[in-house]
Amino acid sequence: MPGRASSGPLAAYKNILIYIGEAYYLVNTFLASLAKACQDYRFKPKLLIVESYQQGHQLLTALAGEGVSWLNLVPVTPLDLAQEIWDRDPRAGDFQGIGPGQALFLVSEILDKMYSQSLLEYFSKLQGTDSLVDLLYGTLQELRMAGISSDQVKIESFVDEKKGRELKILLEEYEKTLEEEKLLDSAALYSRALDMLKKDKGSGRDNLYLLPEELDLDYLSFTFLDRLTREGRLVLPGEKVEGLSRTHDFYFKASPIPQGKSPFSWLFQLEGAPSFTGEKPEVFQAYGASCEVKEVFRRLKKDHIPVDQGVICYTRGEDYIPLLLALSSTLDIPLTFAGGLPVAFTRPGKLLLGLLYWIEDNYSLSTLYSLFAEGNLKVSTGTGLARLLRQAGIGWGRNRYLPSLEALKESFQERARRKEEEEGEGLKDYRDRKQEQVQELYQVLSFILDNIPHGKEDKTPFQELCRGLSRILEEYAPSGDSWEVAAQETLREHLEEIALSIGGEIPLGRAVKRLRETLGNLSAGASSPEPGHLHVASLRQGEWAYRPYTFVVGLDDGHFPGSGLQDPVLLEVERAFLSPHLKGRASLPQENIYQLNRLLATRKGKMTLSFPSYDPVEGRASFPTPLLLQVYRLVNNNPRADYSTFIKSLDRPAAYFPREENFSFSPEEWWGSQVLEEKRRGDLPRVRECYPGIDKGLLAEEYRQKEIFTIFDGKIQAATAPVDPRKNQRPLSATALEQLAACPYSYFLRFVLKIEPPEEEVFDPGTWLDPLSRGLLMHQIYAEYLRKISSNKPSPSQVPEADGDLLVEIAREFTEKTREEIPPPSLLVYEEEKMEILQGLEVFLRSEELLRQEGSIPLYLEVPFGLKGGPQDIKEAGLGREKPLEIKLPRGDKVALRGRIDRIDLVVPRETYRVLDFKTGGTYNYDEGKYLLEGRQIQHALYGLAAEVILQEKYPQARVEDAGYIFPTEKGEGQCFLHLQDRRQEALEALEKMIDLLSAGAFCPTDDQKRCNYCDYQAVCRYPSSVEGTKTKLSCQENLELQPWKELKEYE
Repeated sequence: MPGRASSGPLAAYKNILIYIGEAYYLVNTFLASLAKACQDYRFKPKLLIVESYQQGHQLLTALAGEGVSWLNLVPVTPLDLAQEIWDRDPRAGDFQGIGPGQALFLVSEILDKMYSQSLLEYFSKLQGTDSLVDLLYGTLQELRMAGISSDQVKIESFVDEKKGRELKILLEEYEKTLEEEKLLDSAALYSRALDMLKKDKGSGRDNLYLLPEELDLDYLSFTFLDRLTREGRLVLPGEKVEGLSRTHDFYFKASPIPQGKSPFSWLFQLEGAPSFTGEKPEVFQAYGASCEVKEVFRRLKKDHIPVDQGVICYTRGEDYIPLLLALSSTLDIPLTFAGGLPVAFTRPGKLLLGLLYWIEDNYSLSTLYSLFAEGNLKVSTGTGLARLLRQAGIGWGRNRYLPSLEALKESFQERARRKEEEEGEGLKDYRDRKQEQVQELYQVLSFILDNIPHGKEDKTPFQELCRGLSRILEEYAPSGDSWEVAAQETLREHLEEIALSIGGEIPLGRAVKRLRETLGNLSAGASSPEPGHLHVASLRQGEWAYRPYTFVVGLDDGHFPGSGLQDPVLLEVERAFLSPHLKGRASLPQENIYQLNRLLATRKGKMTLSFPSYDPVEGRASFPTPLLLQVYRLVNNNPRADYSTFIKSLDRPAAYFPREENFSFSPEEWWGSQVLEEKRRGDLPRVRECYPGIDKGLLAEEYRQKEIFTIFDGKIQAATAPVDPRKNQRPLSATALEQLAACPYSYFLRFVLKIEPPEEEVFDPGTWLDPLSRGLLMHQIYAEYLRKISSNKPSPSQVPEADGDLLVEIAREFTEKTREEIPPPSLLVYEEEKMEILQGLEVFLRSEELLRQEGSIPLYLEVPFGLKGGPQDIKEAGLGREKPLEIKLPRGDKVALRGRIDRIDLVVPRETYRVLDFKTGGTYNYDEGKYLLEGRQIQHALYGLAAEVILQEKYPQARVEDAGYIFPTEKGEGQCFLHLQDRRQEALEALEKMIDLLSAGAFCPTDDQKRCNYCDYQAVCRYPSSVEGTKTKLSCQENLELQPWKELKEYE
């Protein structure tokens, strides 16, 4: 029965402070009950019933954030459970599911058919309008999800029997179409799944179904879940809401219900409510919704709230989503939307809707011009092509576009010829460029028009139209960010679905209008809260977003809780006559109040509630919703407070300019606040008191001036197992180890936190390749050259002859290939840098000659071990291993090493091997006289060891005698630093010191300022004061965490 109770272990929930394993977690009632279920039924398969997988992901993330393990817990939606049950039927493969888009078109077609057969009288005046289709589609789905079939619709139940008769016919035809075409909407799927459950009484016994009490269901979905889960379900209670009740019965009720622990559980039962405890919510008013949104962002800034710790819940998305999107874009603050972003705000959405308007407006040039000029098509230059469109003089009409563009192209060609004759070559490049743009525009429009089919008598084959629009999106929709990618995918999916709803030709105008209305209401990219993003959600969706800072906007009485107006199709009395399973509309305000009360009760953190006190469009005052008065009464323990008392307690409305200049978002705001507000300045103690972030920063600086090594200097107090390679078995690289030895703090940022500086492409008219790109190019040239001369030898032990012509040929080939990938700023710059590269090859040949004279010949190049390239890379190198190299440390622990050895040579006279690594820079950071250089030059030792192990897999007697670095460029002067590999034990001891440093969680900055000159992290490490601070910490004997680094410095 509805509101069904559940018994079980939930009786134990007395508090929301729960104990799991060895830790306590403070969460709300629902999360506590979910965590307890995960603990009590750890090894039993558990299915968590959720409204969407996004909601399920949020719940699992919230559990993980509380340190709760959710083994064997899988979120699933009721509809997917129904699909799973139905798929067991042998007939399931003959049926096809349909979504709302396709179902909407079916209703539209049925209404057209009824109208043509004179079966519409009551609704005839609205026939042909989109509003009628939308209204009746909604009514139809309500009836079906309430379990009402056409034969249960009694005409006498309606106030006007004409309406009842027409609704009955519509429902009959819809059911008939589904049956004949073997289609399944949601209601049909639930019904068939229920039939399957009646036959298979054992379904669901193997799982424990976790049902949130907050889950709002329809009659059919509730009945399905009730039947499926009756053998093993656990209803998870939500926050108790005193004084209010839910307005429908289709939910699962927990029993016993835990006592409400949130103060907001008593919002509507103030008599007897406990005194308000905890952080009080803030309430503010604003001059309109725009100022309200600005004030939210100012408060984020003022309170130093990370954006990914906040959620904004709105009462009406149509007003607040555009405002939030515009301001966040201006401030460069990323957002996630629980309900997705309306596609109309994205360029793919603007392109598709614009094309539909274009067709509807008889292919008006002005509409298409805007699409090009606003950058809604993926072309070489939108504004340039838009100008050409205007020059073509098209005006309107589908058939005028291509001929007009042909004429424009011919006119450019003619003008170019005349100009060449009259003025020579002066404007030739410009004319050529224009002709190329005209050709591009012609190709774009040819493609678009070819994919918009146009039949006879102004009709269009509907399926071809949908799929043609999809191809246009695929070809020309911009996809600059994730929103645009999601919007394109969503639109194309719906076009494909809608294409299946109608066969044959229909009037083009009706098809376009129906598509525009259907697709224009779509949203894309619905997302759970993501790191680094401010989350935006409706009141219902916000209930599942567990973040410590919650803002609720739009709480004016004109919009919340809304009105309980009659449904325009099914009146309340008709609903009551038809079925008790139909939800009433009069109770909608009460539902909204209950929902917001429940949202407030679930919040564990700071809340801010707001309302616009003025409507700038209407030019009149707005007033707060009565619920805000209740909040005031509750928080102040004053049940008798009235509106005047509440309004007086509020600060003056937030306006376009901030009261404090520091919270301006633009120079204009700053000047406005200066003019309108009196400037106030305070001394340092008051600044620290007012701004906790500054206080903490100053406190950190005070600690950094002391000798003791603290968390403000790079000390990690958390468990260090995740960064200790002896425990996590993650392979190390020589590059990472050398960075650790040089500066533990930069290692921490790059390899632990995975923070990398943003890659900014800065245009430099005088430079083509940056050092990294040039280094990569030189490596490719060296490796290809050495491969070719080595492959031409009669035997592996023969020293190859140098071939300068071959080297230049290879260099030219690779340089040209790089030019295609990275266009140079000009031909002059390209030729200059190419010449530098070719000249530098002479140094490479000289260094190779010295090696050749010694009898050192390249045997293997770019030898991988432990890298992702796998067998293919090993095959190309002729040697290598897929798995990382395991290295045993002096104290017996083991670590894994991965990398790529540039070059392994065979030293013919001594029949030993040599490892060389190309360095295309200078020798500044290397010292031929030092073996390890305090760990900053450990690569040669590790690669020498790795090469020997790999070689011995093929040549058991192989021995690497020396290893080092070769500098084959002008900057490196062709030098070669070699180190005998007879001090490996020393290298392993140094390696162990580095690992000990990781285990100690000591990530202090370097103590040598010279190492900071080319560091990517200067901006975040307080350079140069951080260097001096490290010297102070190293001199203090009490800082035992730094001992491994001190000992590492002894390895020269």
